[in-house]
Amino acid sequence: MLGASQADACRYAGVSVDSLQRWLAAGRAELDAIEPMAEGAYSCSDAAALVLAIDRAMGEFTKIQLDNIKFAAQSPKHWTASAWLLERRLPDDWGKREQVSHEHTHTIISEVERLAQERNLDPESAAHLRNFAEERLKRRPA
Repeated sequence: MLGASQADACRYAGVSVDSLQRWLAAGRAELDAIEPMAEGAYSCSDAAALVLAIDRAMGEFTKIQLDNIKFAAQSPKHWTASAWLLERRLPDDWGKREQVSHEHTHTIISEVERLAQERNLDPESAAHLRNFAEERLKRRPA
């Protein structure tokens, strides 16, 4: 069920999501403990094999969607369905990135200035602290 959520895949397979999560955690732990070797040079548990199979299926899913988009780009038709699916199934890689403003920026800067005054910081240190706070606010994830 490429592209299905884990919950949907579990329902289809008749397995609880909790069971899948336990198997995946055990499989990841096993794979993390294995020293790097040539592919297939070791045997692994069913849980580790499940992790590997899911990772491979996700790679296959991504390739299929990208192939659909590339094919559609040659003749613009319904490529948006694949793009939509990629955005929602793999949001870290394919999701829309929108800039969100932080309403409380002025409050944080005001608090930094109040604290600098309360602690009797010299003007250079107070400016450094304000600049530091402003830079941190700019880098804060949206």
